[in-house]
Amino acid sequence: MSNQKIIFADAHCHLYPPFFSKKSIPEIVQRARSNNVEIIINSILSPHHFEFGVFLTKNYGTHLTIGMQPTEVEEENFKKIEEFLLKNSEFIVAIGEIGLDYYWVKEEEKRKEQKVFFRRLIELANKNNKPIVIHSRAAETDAINILESYNLENVLMHCFTGTENEIERVVDNGWFVTVPTSLVYRKNFQKILSLIPETQLMFETDSPYHSLRKGEKNEPSAIAISTKKAAELIKVDVKKLADITTENVSNFYRIKTVKEES
Repeated sequence: MSNQKIIFADAHCHLYPPFFSKKSIPEIVQRARSNNVEIIINSILSPHHFEFGVFLTKNYGTHLTIGMQPTEVEEENFKKIEEFLLKNSEFIVAIGEIGLDYYWVKEEEKRKEQKVFFRRLIELANKNNKPIVIHSRAAETDAINILESYNLENVLMHCFTGTENEIERVVDNGWFVTVPTSLVYRKNFQKILSLIPETQLMFETDSPYHSLRKGEKNEPSAIAISTKKAAELIKVDVKKLADITTENVSNFYRIKTVKEES
């Protein structure tokens, strides 16, 4: 067992400028591969860099999601997502991240606008048979209420920080939850980790955010360390946990794993 290769998956990160230079990203991907991170989900929220996401998919084997930050909702961005999806659907594994953010957005009118675009993006994903990745910071209940109104199955709550009751609703709906690499020191994510069934759990770096140590820049290779720490915290075998969570990622995003391809 100890000699078997452990495969990891980063369920959500942001590999594009200005977070990383284009020149540095191939090296970042290679470092991840060297640490057995075989699946890297690259979430691009800037229409200007959607084409770069396709380039990385074709040349470096990352997987692309496109979305819109709730703090930056606007009609022009929605149209660009819609148009790009129409022309490049085969390279896009999900729509996201999308959702609500009440942490940064306090004005009620802007929150209402977020809800309108959230619904439109959910409907766009449904129309194109794409899973959705949800941002719900400080807006968990409203986000869940909207999602439940659509009777959705393929939902991933990214970096979810809800209450126990909200987590219970997410789990009961059969949705997935990602826990970020900062779980190694952040008690709130350790608590959430303990409440999510392994069959609905994924790990993400959210690179460049949620690094293993405060103040550093995160990257996908760190997922190996955080998965090992998570296994230690919930007292399960690391290979078993990595196998389950990697399979969850590949099933949710409909990606073939190395095992399936060989």
